[in-house]
Amino acid sequence: MPSREAIPLHRRRQAALIDHLAPPARNVDPNKGTATLLLLGSGIRNDTCGHCHRDWFHYDSGELYLQVPPADECRKDTDGPCSNCDSDADKPWYPKTPAGGGRMIHIGNHYYDYSTGQKRYMGLRDRVEQFFGIAPPGEQAVGGYPMFQANNCDGAGRGTITRWVRSMCTAAGISKQERANRLRKSLTPNMKENEDGKKVVDKTVAEMIADNGTDSQGRPIPDVFAHDLRATYCTQLCRCDNPNYTEIKRKTGHKHEETLYTYVGYASDEIDPKEDAELF
Repeated sequence: MPSREAIPLHRRRQAALIDHLAPPARNVDPNKGTATLLLLGSGIRNDTCGHCHRDWFHYDSGELYLQVPPADECRKDTDGPCSNCDSDADKPWYPKTPAGGGRMIHIGNHYYDYSTGQKRYMGLRDRVEQFFGIAPPGEQAVGGYPMFQANNCDGAGRGTITRWVRSMCTAAGISKQERANRLRKSLTPNMKENEDGKKVVDKTVAEMIADNGTDSQGRPIPDVFAHDLRATYCTQLCRCDNPNYTEIKRKTGHKHEETLYTYVGYASDEIDPKEDAELF
């Protein structure tokens, strides 16, 4: 389990990650790149991504959507349902919450880059269509995989997907130090009640920030896990001046509007040195 709450990527680091993943990005592993971009561009959870099947994608009036089912069989390449699923159930995979199932999430090719104030290409639809081998009605789909592939098997575990996300963030040049600064700014210590009934610090912010070392090329690995990308997606939807919480809840699967207020806070708390320099 993660040792801290999910904290979104700053808008500039979000843009850097998308720039790295957008087709025709070179030397990006198809599984790692597509899974990371899908997490970032759809807000689905880690376990949902690991169970994601090409059957979940549908076209409507020429647009591509991901429909997260309220329940589905576990189709991971194992002897039975994976360790996260109920082997006694007829349909053993369920979203984390009932509100998380059945929703339709648009899978587009563009996003609004709040770091530049421009609509930019991210290529999520292009990546999804190519990886899963799907195409609009009347067009020919080519190749593709039914699910993300871990060790050449259908489906991927939570730990695998988090490692993929970290490797993509590292390759995108996301600074370990800048990421740590963001976490220090956003996190608060974990508190617990001691034997005297007093609140004491159980874990400091410094203890929450993981040191993931370096990758095989010696690049420092920033503290990012898959749920941080869901938080980034939610924050992106809340970066506009007047967020439509009803519509946002339909996309994110949150039950209560109040839950989204946290992401508004993250969005409004992002520092832009250039804007600050010209403010006074």
